[in-house]
Amino acid sequence: MITKFASILVLTTATFFATGFNREEPTKSTEKIAYQSLYEEIVKQGIEYPEIVWAQAILESGNFNSKVFHKNNNLFGMKMPSRRNTVALGTSSGYAVYESWQESVHDYKLYQEYYFKDRQISKKSYYNHLNRSYCEIGGQYSQRVKSIISKMYSPNFKTPDHLSNGVFGDDLNKEVCTN
Repeated sequence: MITKFASILVLTTATFFATGFNREEPTKSTEKIAYQSLYEEIVKQGIEYPEIVWAQAILESGNFNSKVFHKNNNLFGMKMPSRRNTVALGTSSGYAVYESWQESVHDYKLYQEYYFKDRQISKKSYYNHLNRSYCEIGGQYSQRVKSIISKMYSPNFKTPDHLSNGVFGDDLNKEVCTN
């Protein structure tokens, strides 16, 4: 009886270690994400230019539908940094993996702190930085972010009814930067 129990325990443990760390499966925290809760988390983290970062998350995650978001809880298409602090757990498919989407937002805060520490940066300079370094589409990146902001964002964060359910029209889906 003890030998049978020990065998089951060893088999269960081996199965856990063989599959428990596999980041190919979605993690437990890819629950539905709402525009409002994302914006509130960005503000709570003290991120500069929250409306820009909010729009980046929508753009980079394909409106919360990308594989990188679902597999890695990665809203921003972030890679594993080599020089700055991070809360990423590791990588999968070349992108950083986070415990939750909130941790992805936290890591974006660390990104901002690293690149803009000890200096104020204007909104125009921030957009220029994004054009130079954030996405493969280069100079068009900030225009896509601005397009999302103009279509969806308001200072009171009241999204139009047709957007509040998380479904974009075809024109906004074209704005998505696929990673």
